[in-house]
Amino acid sequence: MSSYQPNSGSASPNPRPSEAYLGCLARLAAVPEATLFVDDSARNVAGAERAGLAVHLFRDCDGLTAALAAAGLPAE
Repeated sequence: MSSYQPNSGSASPNPRPSEAYLGCLARLAAVPEATLFVDDSARNVAGAERAGLAVHLFRDCDGLTAALAAAGLPAE
């Protein structure tokens, strides 16, 4: 996994992918257990799940709509 570090303007390999997710959440003042991570990459979804985020592997709009509803989020 690569991560983009906006303060440095560079992308670099991250040996601990979960730290990238947690660092992003810290900057957003969000907590993993209250965050739904959606991606179409199984690898990225697995990394987010290891970091404690709720996850959804995007395949189609119907599946995403169901995941949003299950999380109590509007799907408008």
